[in-house]
Amino acid sequence: MFALGEPIQTPYDIRFPLLGCQVRVSATFWLVAALFGYDYARFVDALYANNGGDTPGLVVLLLVWMAAMFVSILVHEMGHFLAFRFFGIESHVVLYHFGGLAIPSGGRLSGRLSPTAGRLTPFRQLIISAAGPLAQLLLAVVVIVGAIASGLTVGMLSGWLEWLNLPVPEGRMPRSALVYAAIEFLIYPSVFWALFNLLPVLPLDGGRIAEELIRLVFGGTQRDALILSLIAAVLVAAWGFRSGNTFMGIFFLSFAFNNFEMLQAGGTRRPW
Repeated sequence: MFALGEPIQTPYDIRFPLLGCQVRVSATFWLVAALFGYDYARFVDALYANNGGDTPGLVVLLLVWMAAMFVSILVHEMGHFLAFRFFGIESHVVLYHFGGLAIPSGGRLSGRLSPTAGRLTPFRQLIISAAGPLAQLLLAVVVIVGAIASGLTVGMLSGWLEWLNLPVPEGRMPRSALVYAAIEFLIYPSVFWALFNLLPVLPLDGGRIAEELIRLVFGGTQRDALILSLIAAVLVAAWGFRSGNTFMGIFFLSFAFNNFEMLQAGGTRRPW
């Protein structure tokens, strides 16, 4: 995601530069990553322990999950950052409890002489919004191709492919749970988070993509995008509650409420 409100800074945040981008990782990022990954780490630990494989234990596997989440979401936000940079717009990246944000500063990159540099047009917003999920999906593809080329299983992805009636690549289970976890924990959040962000719900990337397409292709307004977003958020929230995923239900219900409030206020959002 990009251009939401930046979370408050704390003394426990980690800061570092990457490819000319200033990155800040909030302490809450690690906490939520651990909460999300606990069940997955426990599953992999039990899978290998029950089948005589080599497992380093739950704590180490949970750390692998947290590292994989960090890499996956950082790649997503760097996709947004590089797209901002391509159009001559300064930005920085923050990873926090809801994932990540690429936040434009409003300034132009030095050395850009084009009169259009630094302008955030609807077409450019569309490209920038799509760049994050596409970067994350590309990461998943690289890991999948590497695993298949090494003759290894792609874990949960095999189940998804079977559900879609698509060919499932054969592969062996790695002897080490660390190797299995590194592959599995990079693929799963990368695919899930990218697809999650492509839902046409504001303020997710998919909501912004839908908003710009409505504006560019159909000549619509922000109000039209908000109506679509509200409907989509309610449907996803209902599916979340119905399927037992209470967190997702609450998450999208909050989006729906926020979209409804903006519609009541006139159907506009603040410009980024």
